[in-house]
Amino acid sequence: VGPGHPDYANTMYLLARVLSQQRKRKDAEALLRESIRILEEAGLGESPACLQRMMFHSMELMNLKQLDEAENLRRKILHIMELSKGWDSLGTTAAAVQLSVTLVALGKLRESEELLQRCLAVRKKILSEDHIQVASILVHLARLSLLRIISDIKVNNDLCRSHLVRGKRLVNDAIRIAEKILNPSREDQKKPKNAFGIELERIAATGILLEALEIVGHLDSGRMAIQAWAPAVLFLCFIYTFGNYWIHHLFCLLLTKQCSL
Repeated sequence: VGPGHPDYANTMYLLARVLSQQRKRKDAEALLRESIRILEEAGLGESPACLQRMMFHSMELMNLKQLDEAENLRRKILHIMELSKGWDSLGTTAAAVQLSVTLVALGKLRESEELLQRCLAVRKKILSEDHIQVASILVHLARLSLLRIISDIKVNNDLCRSHLVRGKRLVNDAIRIAEKILNPSREDQKKPKNAFGIELERIAATGILLEALEIVGHLDSGRMAIQAWAPAVLFLCFIYTFGNYWIHHLFCLLLTKQCSL
């Protein structure tokens, strides 16, 4: 079929996925880039197949810490989704969430929050206020509130307290939704649902509940830091970013002791 044929590009994409699993990320990224180029030159740059490859490519770019390029690609994906499906689409919100994650990694917290707020409104409108995908957005927003505490600690303690209150409200809403799915009422149990779909929803709810509970712990650490020793929040930022549980646990113990003095 030749190296410029879409079937050739599909083979490159499949090979890139295999290489990614083998953690040969640079080789995978190069194949993905070439696969996307072939589809775009064939006039298929906005096709579902090309969008799928762009999304996977953006993930590889994130893994390789090429954040600026990942941001540009995810903006491109979101633009294509907006033009083809509009904002009232779960696919568009999924693309927006991916972009928001990249923006957080680049320190663009305000823009990330604005995107997530828009996604939250759309998902509540399309699904329901107690849907698992709504809970997912709430967890993202709660995590952003934590990061806003860290970024604003040198500027305004009152502002940090506002972020803390908001973060707790968001994470509590996420926990409520997750627990409602994991422990449905008799009325909810009577509603006809696919057994496989129920199991997938329960798995997702368990993951979200664990994330939410972790954020609750970080928010409590943030509260203690605001009250006792503001510079500790900067240390908390380092711990939260690199996810070292044991260092975080030790830090919390030390901070609790500091507060009790």
